[in-house]
Amino acid sequence: MSTFTFSRRQFILSCLAGTFFSRAIDANASINIFSSFSFAFISDCHLTSVRTDNYMLLQESQLFLQDVIKQLNVLKPDFVLFGGDQTQGIGDNDANWQLFLDIVQGLECPWYFVLGETDVSGYPPVNKVGTFGRDWKGRGIESDSTYWSVEALPGIRLIGLDTSQAGSTIGNVDQAQLAWLEESLKKDDSLFTIVFSHHPLLEPQQLEGAQQYLLPQADMIRTILEKSQKKVISLSGHMHVNNIQWHNNIWYILSPSLDVYPCSFRLFKVLPEKIDVRTYQVNFPALVKKAKINLQNSNLAQSFGNNRSENFVRLANGGRNDQNVILSLKKDGILEVQRSPAPIR
Repeated sequence: MSTFTFSRRQFILSCLAGTFFSRAIDANASINIFSSFSFAFISDCHLTSVRTDNYMLLQESQLFLQDVIKQLNVLKPDFVLFGGDQTQGIGDNDANWQLFLDIVQGLECPWYFVLGETDVSGYPPVNKVGTFGRDWKGRGIESDSTYWSVEALPGIRLIGLDTSQAGSTIGNVDQAQLAWLEESLKKDDSLFTIVFSHHPLLEPQQLEGAQQYLLPQADMIRTILEKSQKKVISLSGHMHVNNIQWHNNIWYILSPSLDVYPCSFRLFKVLPEKIDVRTYQVNFPALVKKAKINLQNSNLAQSFGNNRSENFVRLANGGRNDQNVILSLKKDGILEVQRSPAPIR
């Protein structure tokens, strides 16, 4: 189990050190410094109460989400982001979505979400605004669309993209959303921007043949983000892998599924010059082992591992530069490996 524990004194000293360092190197530059903060990113919970296990531990999905909420209340991030596929279908009379809301209301900090394909698929397809609109408004998001922007903290902007497409693993972003994103970034004067979407905006280099899972408009979105010249990071899920890439001055961070091996979520501590990324697992070692076996025996792992399923399992778990690392927010994109006392299983 990876650990991420700071005493209050260590936390204050690290914040002061990070702020002092960033101000020292930029003493002659007319830039603003945001206050350090932390947040968690959880994706692909696939919450359900009726499905059986496959390579996803669906029967354990409620147990895993409840455990993560408990962990987060100890870690105390400033806010939590959910990256889509919160449910394995919203369920009859929205039962799975209501179950998700019941569990997540135990969080002792604000939380936000975007949609994945399993959240909106059904017969007929889910009415996105009708089903989820009031819950966005409950998060302080005043938008009549399924993509949105909100200031989570002073100077810290969240942009939630809607890449979900009912009945398809391939995402979609229409021209209206692309135009909105470009205009939002032009108008916004935030000091740090987190863009999160269910589908990744950059394909993992190690994963070949994944076109049926990729977002066709990803290159257009990347171009918009890069043109903005802002401090931006991109977070996503969907692929069920642990992967971090630096591309044209932006970190693209893929996070694993909560109920697919390695059954993990991420915690980010953001300072003006760097981001400390830590990866946590659910507190059920025997179930994590079961998830690993299920994934290794799956057709999914065979197809993306070039008929060697252990290749995909390694990609899902991620290398040491994908799990517990310090990412530079300077333009050189320096990656520093953070040695963890107990590596992810």
